[in-house]
Amino acid sequence: MAAISEYLESVLTPEQRAIVEWMERTENRLAAEKLIRVLYAIDEVMTHSRQPTRDWQQISLALGLPSCRYLQLTEKTIGQRFGIGPMAVSKSITKLLRLAELKPNGRGYNGTNGIRTDL
Repeated sequence: MAAISEYLESVLTPEQRAIVEWMERTENRLAAEKLIRVLYAIDEVMTHSRQPTRDWQQISLALGLPSCRYLQLTEKTIGQRFGIGPMAVSKSITKLLRLAELKPNGRGYNGTNGIRTDL
């Protein structure tokens, strides 16, 4: 990685380097803003939760966190554990993703699918 930076420094003008540095800062800022939206959505859900264990499992499934793989969580298993249907779980997950301004991937939320990472 250092070799690439050295090469770019040698071929870019100072103005071009400034633009590249600005673009890197902009990308970092956008990523940070996206993370803040996700954390805000999680906080909002958990603050108003009557069943924090269920809500955390739904969050884990929505985001594809390692705990959902470890616990082998699916919409169906979460629903069975808490006496609700998979559609209710799906609706909660969709609500969280909408609040966080994220899009689900095309395959749903079961298993390790989680959210799209190419956003």
